[in-house]
Amino acid sequence: MITMATNGFVVTPDYATAPGETIKETLDALSMTQDDLAQRLGITPKSVSKLINGKAPLTPRIAAQLELIFHVPAPFWNSLEKQYREFLERQEQKKVLNEKLDYTKHFPYSEMVKAGMVPEEREKSKRLENLLKFFRFADFSAFEEVMESDPLSEGAYRIDVKHYSVNQYALHAWIQQGTIEAEEIDTAPFDRRRLVDSVTRLRALTRETRPSVFIPELQHIAADFGVAVVLVPELKGSRVSGLTRWLSPYPKAIIELSLRYKTNDVLWFTLFHELAHLVLHSKKMFYTLKKAEYLDSKEEREADQWAANKLIPEPDWKRFVEVGSFGRSQILAFAQKVGIHEGIVVGRLQRAGLLPYSVCSDLKVHYRWQNDD
Repeated sequence: MITMATNGFVVTPDYATAPGETIKETLDALSMTQDDLAQRLGITPKSVSKLINGKAPLTPRIAAQLELIFHVPAPFWNSLEKQYREFLERQEQKKVLNEKLDYTKHFPYSEMVKAGMVPEEREKSKRLENLLKFFRFADFSAFEEVMESDPLSEGAYRIDVKHYSVNQYALHAWIQQGTIEAEEIDTAPFDRRRLVDSVTRLRALTRETRPSVFIPELQHIAADFGVAVVLVPELKGSRVSGLTRWLSPYPKAIIELSLRYKTNDVLWFTLFHELAHLVLHSKKMFYTLKKAEYLDSKEEREADQWAANKLIPEPDWKRFVEVGSFGRSQILAFAQKVGIHEGIVVGRLQRAGLLPYSVCSDLKVHYRWQNDD
């Protein structure tokens, strides 16, 4: 709707109003013809016709000229043109998205809402728009191309996909959330030596069991040697425990953890495993996918060994195992001696087959995400 007062030209445009419609109404109000306007603008009648029919844009130069002719400020015409073009673009985008509504079914949208990644929405078109915003894509074709790629193919090793199925859309979403959170963490340039020197502080931090205390401290320590550590809930089908990768601009790395098995021994071992990749290996992307069969596992074995020996020094571990007494009191005493949480000792004994999983598991700390059912 257009409301006009010929004295002062108070105009309130609808955001979808084409500038040409307003020009035409203004001409009528002033008893001017399109030929009259062409003459005053110094352009051809054909150009004026294109302008009025929306086939030619209303440029800043034309806006300035209309101000002189109609006594309507140039910013008004520029704003009207801008709003109209934005409206057309939104309509075109809506048309494209309406043809791709079923694409939303690939993503665990409800879980993403629960994790705070996207807003709650029932309408498919809005869901798709929210996904584009979340992944920071303006073009659906480019978005689809990236989503259809296998994120695991960028890893430093290959997964035996015949026996291990990962929902690539869920994994893409999990990775993106980690990127978003990591961007909020200021880090120093990556320093491998400083990372290694910080291991003692990180080991001591394992004895703190309150996430509200150890997570900020962990992030602070890691940021000091150039690593952004983020914890993001696992999305169904992503099957990921940890991820190490480099962010642009280098040198800044990210370690993303999912707390998949929700016990402190797995959390800390996964963290140290990811740190090992930064210390030992090239600047590639590394995933930690539990129970996956790796076609080339050399780097994974090296990371496991490094993590195990940094959490519990190898000489201390060997002496403990040689004694062969793994009762509750012995586990607590050993953990106190090496300065690490007892749950980590229990976890290593269990993984080594030296302690049944039914024994002393209560010494581990169990965590749950705040939004878990």
